[in-house]
Amino acid sequence: MADDGGLLQAPVHAGAPPDGAWRSVEQELREREDILALAERSAGIGVWDMDMAMRTVRATPQFFRILGLEPTDQPVPIERLRAVRHPDDRDQVVSNFQRVMATGEDQYDAEYRIIRPDGEVRWIFGRGRVVRDQFGSPIRYSGVDIDITDRRRTEEALRDSEERYRTLVENANDLVFTLDLDFRITSANPAVQRLLGYKPEELIGTRLGSYVPAEQLAKHRDMLQRKLSGEAAETRYEMQVVGRNGETRTLETSSRLSFDRSGKPNAIQAIARDITERKKYEEHLAFTTRELSHRTKNVLAVVLAMVRQIGKQTDSFEQFEERFAGCIKALAFCHDLLVESDWQGADLRSLVALQVAPFGGLDGKRFIARGPTVTLAPQATQLVGLALHELATNAAKHGALTTPAGVVAIEWQPEPAGGAARLVWREQDGPRVAPPTRRGFGHTVLERMAASLGGEVSLEFLPQGVRWSVLVSPAHIVR
Repeated sequence: MADDGGLLQAPVHAGAPPDGAWRSVEQELREREDILALAERSAGIGVWDMDMAMRTVRATPQFFRILGLEPTDQPVPIERLRAVRHPDDRDQVVSNFQRVMATGEDQYDAEYRIIRPDGEVRWIFGRGRVVRDQFGSPIRYSGVDIDITDRRRTEEALRDSEERYRTLVENANDLVFTLDLDFRITSANPAVQRLLGYKPEELIGTRLGSYVPAEQLAKHRDMLQRKLSGEAAETRYEMQVVGRNGETRTLETSSRLSFDRSGKPNAIQAIARDITERKKYEEHLAFTTRELSHRTKNVLAVVLAMVRQIGKQTDSFEQFEERFAGCIKALAFCHDLLVESDWQGADLRSLVALQVAPFGGLDGKRFIARGPTVTLAPQATQLVGLALHELATNAAKHGALTTPAGVVAIEWQPEPAGGAARLVWREQDGPRVAPPTRRGFGHTVLERMAASLGGEVSLEFLPQGVRWSVLVSPAHIVR
């Protein structure tokens, strides 16, 4: 516009503010616009207005920035903006809008994705209101678009976390459950059905006291009080629970309190691991340790008795060493069998086979073994093993095994009544036997130690061969 040198003056209207006042209003408007623009950018909000007849949109610069488009103050075709929407969401947004319009409603909300020109995917929450003419026909549609990408990512991360937690809890082998402060069960994971035989929904609302021994309720109350008093944030302890089938199982439990919004404790969260088998193993280990100590003392007593007896009945250290070494080896054979059975007992046939193995073994020629399956208790295994060793040693030095035709028959049979078993050693086709003039260590073993089996013992030196018989009482036979 040309400068007229001040000859033409703009008319002054009555009541119009002076120039300074106009500048103050303009400044205030600019400040408000700046504040609005700042708020839009800070909150990720873009404002828009659509001319429904022209199918064009005018919007604030922040609106275009959200979409990744260059800001403009010119009308933009609606198709250009719709093209930014994610292909999987376009039809849904349009169809839902048309459905709302058909019902006569004026407000429409939608969440959908956009793909910016740079390829970044963002989530948008759009909220608009329809302006209608006097006939009720829509003419304008105005509203805001809000970038909710961060919120959606947070929600998705939370859902993923909850899903992982749910999957972990539902598939866990450990029992995960919650209770109120009165010990009513409020939730339980599926592991409870495997452990106790109850479905989770069967436990809801029932009291813990229905599943634990009465004498243990005091322990649970004490653990709760420790948490309520602040003495411990978490308590760990063992508890017993009784399943549907009446079986008692041991759980290793860890629990802590949960709190409401005001910080007041309102529930107990617990996780429990079934340690029943571990406890059984620990008890078995303790029992085995005690038994091992007891049996070691017994073995040492047997060894001491052997030392004394062999020492009395041998004339030289060489004789003592030979006899003692043989007995220790025979005792070791017995222990090998007992260890294999975890000290539960030994099969009699296996015991016979081990003891005669150094003298030729059960080849069916020199040794013949016959009898049904009989399992000897640990003490009987040791005593019978030593007796068999002494008999085989004597047969090899003086009896049937000194001749090519000599045979040893070893037979055992259960007694008709009472549960006892009789074991017989019989030598034949060896040299003619005469009763010994001196009682040696073997004689002592065969008569005295074997007599500890609770039955009668018979040792005969018949001309045709040695015959030894022992009756093993039922107390020394494993059923």
